[in-house]
Amino acid sequence: MFERILAILFNKKLSPKTINLLRDLAEHHRSKVMVNALLDENLLEMMSQTNGQNIEKVRQNEKNLSWYKVYGIEETFKEAGLFVNVGVSEFTNEDDLLTLINQSKCDLLVVCEPGEHDLKKIEKLVQHIEIPIFLIPG
Repeated sequence: MFERILAILFNKKLSPKTINLLRDLAEHHRSKVMVNALLDENLLEMMSQTNGQNIEKVRQNEKNLSWYKVYGIEETFKEAGLFVNVGVSEFTNEDDLLTLINQSKCDLLVVCEPGEHDLKKIEKLVQHIEIPIFLIPG
């Protein structure tokens, strides 16, 4: 039913329960999965100001952490014999998210463990996409 699943995660490490649910969903539908960690440019700027660190250093640290997270997910999928692509993307607004979703050509969007702030972003996208959205709460 779902050939291509795009799973997005915001600035968070996913629980094993969420990773297993995502893996089971992909197995059940024999789907190709794209897992993309999203870095909110606005959040990076706030972190930079709060910590007094250079924005580029904050960005690089967060990218490194995000790659570590998605590589862990990739290993879980590969061990199960599933096809998975992983990536890390920066965004500044909902248009950037919409572009990512459209470019993925997915037929299911999975939002993994969104926070309240993240849900507001997703809510704005609903009227612009024509695919189902599956939310996995944290």
